[in-house]
Amino acid sequence: MLKKIIKIRNVGKLKKVDAAGDVELWPMTLIFGENARGKTTLCDILRSLKTGNGAYIHGRRSLALGEKPEVYLLFDKGAVTYKDGSWTNVYPEIEIFDTTFIHDNVYAGDYVDHEQKRNLYRVIVGEEGVRLAREVDKLDQAIRESDRTISEKKSRVENYVPEGVLLTDFLNFSADDNIDRRISETERELSALARADEIRTKRELQHLTLPHLPTTLTEVLSTKLDHVSADAENLVRQHIKYKTTGATESWISEGLGYIKEKACPFCEQSLDSTRLIEAYKAYFAESYRKLKSNIISIKQQIEPLLQEATTLRLQQTISENNGLVEFWSQFVSLEKPNLDLPAVSEAIKNLSESALNLIEDKLKAPLEPVQLGREYSEAQAQFQQADSNVATYNQAVSAVKALIRRKKEETASGKLLETNAKLSRLKAIKLRYQEDCKNACTEYEDALRAKKSLEKQKATAKDQLDQHSKDILNRFERRINELLDLFGASFQIGGTKRQYLGGRPSSTYQVVIDGVEVELGDPTTGIGEPSFRNTLSAGDRSTLALAFFIAQAELDPNLSNKILVLDDPFSSQDRSRSTCTQQQINRLSQKCEQVIVMSHEPRFLRRIWDATDKSKARSLQLTRIQENSIINPWNIEDETRGDYFRLIIVLKTFVNEGRGDLRNVAQTIRPVLEEYLRFNCPESFANNEWLGDFLPKIEQSTEGDPLCAFKDVLPELEDIKDYAKRYHHPLNPAADSEPIDSGELTSYTKRTLRLVSAY
Repeated sequence: MLKKIIKIRNVGKLKKVDAAGDVELWPMTLIFGENARGKTTLCDILRSLKTGNGAYIHGRRSLALGEKPEVYLLFDKGAVTYKDGSWTNVYPEIEIFDTTFIHDNVYAGDYVDHEQKRNLYRVIVGEEGVRLAREVDKLDQAIRESDRTISEKKSRVENYVPEGVLLTDFLNFSADDNIDRRISETERELSALARADEIRTKRELQHLTLPHLPTTLTEVLSTKLDHVSADAENLVRQHIKYKTTGATESWISEGLGYIKEKACPFCEQSLDSTRLIEAYKAYFAESYRKLKSNIISIKQQIEPLLQEATTLRLQQTISENNGLVEFWSQFVSLEKPNLDLPAVSEAIKNLSESALNLIEDKLKAPLEPVQLGREYSEAQAQFQQADSNVATYNQAVSAVKALIRRKKEETASGKLLETNAKLSRLKAIKLRYQEDCKNACTEYEDALRAKKSLEKQKATAKDQLDQHSKDILNRFERRINELLDLFGASFQIGGTKRQYLGGRPSSTYQVVIDGVEVELGDPTTGIGEPSFRNTLSAGDRSTLALAFFIAQAELDPNLSNKILVLDDPFSSQDRSRSTCTQQQINRLSQKCEQVIVMSHEPRFLRRIWDATDKSKARSLQLTRIQENSIINPWNIEDETRGDYFRLIIVLKTFVNEGRGDLRNVAQTIRPVLEEYLRFNCPESFANNEWLGDFLPKIEQSTEGDPLCAFKDVLPELEDIKDYAKRYHHPLNPAADSEPIDSGELTSYTKRTLRLVSAY
């Protein structure tokens, strides 16, 4: 609870306010003050304390003094001060109803704009709703900042994205460890497409053909002529062995062909009926000659294998293949076929020589089977290995040939644009994962993920806020309409709901007149279209604003800890609503910690006073002394009995309307000044004292005495006293006949009203 306003310096009308006398504030505090006395200034001081925003005070600093504002307030929890632009503490438990509340939360001029709808929503949903709304606002702001960050990060990434590549595709490219190889291959594809004719006519690699031994070799070597008799065979062998020096069967077989007329070609002896010759004939029969022919044929097939031309042919094919590999490597990635040619040549030579040796042995004894032997087996194993190596070589050649044929097909289709696009994409992939670009993309993607997280958090906060708001908005609308009914208003509100214009929560409603819903409208709403501005009077709008304030206060779960400040809550309302306004304020005072009501209507304050427990109520007033206002005790019961305010009306009627008896007006000036001083300093003057007694006391007053505040206006009081005493009998026996000049009376009447802050 606010206990006392200790000191105010240089804030609007409150240039120099010090706590003098009993000016303590109680649970119900009523402050009377004419317009321009400082009520609005007090509201802004308390609003600054509530929000911690020094601008409310700084904007009202007293410019003429050129000094910094200072405020010193005492609460039941301790003192708070405002100095050098900031408070030592804030007091959010204060709720203020004044023109600022109306302008910020209800309407400004003739319109209800989006900002007021948003602020009203905060008022309705209370602290928990405000917390959630702030969370939504905070996340909304964070999302907007995130959008700016994303825009910056995106712009940086876009500097890397090649023309023709979509940003989303660029970001989604997967890293490729083989990207350099793929780029190289594609570049070769492009080169191939540019040389399509050359590729189309270029020869392919050739397979190697390895020479093999005659397939009948083993069969011939193992052939034995079974039809030759054992005697003949034995006789021939014995003869060759014992009768010749190394003759061969071939030599004998050939010699038989030289016999003529059955006589020996050497000695001409007759060979007729010679047992050995008959054995020869039987031995070297047709089957022998055929076998012999086969052996010679195999020999003739093997002998060329030992010639150098065999190796040269293989060498030539390998060399041609190597040259073709070099050519085709420009367009396709391929493995060069390799072969150990010397090893292959040696295997051919060894096997051929071994086979030839066996054939020679067979020629010497065609009828004898020849065993292959170890030497041939080893040579054959060596050749089989060489044959396997050649097969491997040919497999590699086949793989290269397949690549070449595919390349020829590709170049024949002429996919130049497609391959160019492929190369561009591959280069983009490589660029995507270069260090600087990769970091830029990561930052951009992180920013996108951060925004997505914020949006998810905002959605959750909105759901929580919506759930919180759903019930309270309905309750708020019902209570507003109950209050409007109590105030006797001819309208209701309906369609109260939340909305998220611009991503931020706000509220909206409709005015319901005679059951017809009227939209609030905005500055663009036509003058001929029903809306807030042309369906509600000024009194209706003020009543609606007060109903909003009362309803939100009643719905506040923390109301018992709140200080409610109302500045002229009855201002601009129809007089018929005065009693209801007073009743609602008194009801609120029973539920909250403190109510402070400021008004320039003393009778309205008196109604509140009469309905309040006097042990909890205090009445004060804001009094103007020249350009300053001070806070004084105010005896509301004495000062609202009627005389003082009746006298003020006499003076105002004369000045403003020119009506009234001149002498009565002249005789009214002095009692107005006396009552004014009694209002402000009720303990300083006795009942039998008059204005002439008051002024010396003011002149003799010291610092701290409430009268001291009037020293600045003492000369003005003296002048008005001297004029007014001419029309009072105790001071002038001819008062009833004292001449009155209308112009002079008007001047002193205005001076009197100005001094008491009524003009």
